[in-house]
Amino acid sequence: MVRGRAMCGMSILGDAYKIRFGTSGWRDRMDSNFNDRNVLRAASGIGAYLKRHNDGGQVVVGYDTRHNSDHFAQLVCGILNDFGFDSIISDAPAPTPAIVMAVASHKAIAGVQVTASHNPPEYNGIKFLLSSGASPLPDVTAEVERLIPDVAKPKPYSRKTFSPKEDYLLALKKRFRLNAVKGMHVVVDTRHGAGGGYLSAVLSANGAHVWELNREYDPDFCGMSPNPTEVNVQGLKDAVAANKADLGIANDGDADRFAVVDASGRYYTANESGLVLCDYLFNQRHEHGTLAKSVQSTAAFDRLCAHAGVKEVEVPVGFKYIAAELMKGAAFGVEGAALGIAFGNWIPDKDGIAAGAAMCEAVGDQKVTLSQIWQRVSQAYSYGQFVTMEFPRLGKVMETLDFLKSETERDMFGGRKIVGRSYLDGVKLNLSDGAWFLARVSGTEPSVRVYIEAATKKEADELSDAARRMFGF
Repeated sequence: MVRGRAMCGMSILGDAYKIRFGTSGWRDRMDSNFNDRNVLRAASGIGAYLKRHNDGGQVVVGYDTRHNSDHFAQLVCGILNDFGFDSIISDAPAPTPAIVMAVASHKAIAGVQVTASHNPPEYNGIKFLLSSGASPLPDVTAEVERLIPDVAKPKPYSRKTFSPKEDYLLALKKRFRLNAVKGMHVVVDTRHGAGGGYLSAVLSANGAHVWELNREYDPDFCGMSPNPTEVNVQGLKDAVAANKADLGIANDGDADRFAVVDASGRYYTANESGLVLCDYLFNQRHEHGTLAKSVQSTAAFDRLCAHAGVKEVEVPVGFKYIAAELMKGAAFGVEGAALGIAFGNWIPDKDGIAAGAAMCEAVGDQKVTLSQIWQRVSQAYSYGQFVTMEFPRLGKVMETLDFLKSETERDMFGGRKIVGRSYLDGVKLNLSDGAWFLARVSGTEPSVRVYIEAATKKEADELSDAARRMFGF
């Protein structure tokens, strides 16, 4: 029996569930709206879009380790074949970065990955990829959404498979200087997701001593969260300590997210690990290109870029915006609050496996501990103190956000002078001494998210208190 499967074509015409492609595709619960009926509809919207813009061609389809992901991927293939495209499906669960790479390596016109990434096991999702491998910007997903029918029927599909793993690992060896990892001791936690056997294989092949945790595929992630936030990686910290390892690397369910733990057990956020990697790539490897960072990323990147003579581009939250900059030649991309890191001359998407390989290279090549690197980097670029908050999307909160967007007279916030404003994604106030405040509507939750950075914890707490008062909390 296939878990979470619903009958097809059971809706009333005109009353169909609205499928929306958000910051990284469409996701929903399998016990609710992510079912056969709606997967067929979403695939039909994608097929109709591709039909408008292409005269045939191949589409690469992959899937993660969740319940029914393989089944949903086959439904997608059947629909796309019916639209006249040649659909090929991964021969096993595959990490999203490997599917992104396969789109380009197969010269496909598009790709689809069935995954809910870091979300809990009851969720699943569909990520649509352009011929470049990049996620589409809102104008494309809006067109796809308009083409989604109220009802779609399953179509036959004779399974045609490909293997993405070897091509991906070979490319990884070419992109990064992995001879630097020889002799390192690394723990890799793939959290029962699709990245099992990827990073561990390439590190081992280059002489590192590797312990891999939670490698076995499990659709329920053995009761763990697939998201490698600090609260979820105590097992990784314990394994690093027990094995006296140099590093611990964790990925999420589809291995596009990345987190790192140093030898002392310290957990690094995406802002922190991104700063370490950015410093290494621009100041040690002397790579060329811009830095693309999401609007909620640390201002320490600004100071690093100024020091390195590197142009910086700030983009809205959502990795598709960073992907667009990577396509223009950006050398590095980071989404500070989402464990997302990307590289130029690589795939146009975040890649937790590549980020793990790059971090091992950076530590091995500099021949000092990650803790020592962080001490140098954080001091050199004046890394600040962060506070993040979340407020419900209620009347008072939304009224306050609208007021912040519209008013221009205020010159102070939380006792600090406002020296600049940005409305790129919500409202961002740049404050004196490098502090900043950002409030934006979440693209995935019914909430308003607030991000604050200041030089000291005391200053960050003062600004967060000011934000609570402003929003009525």
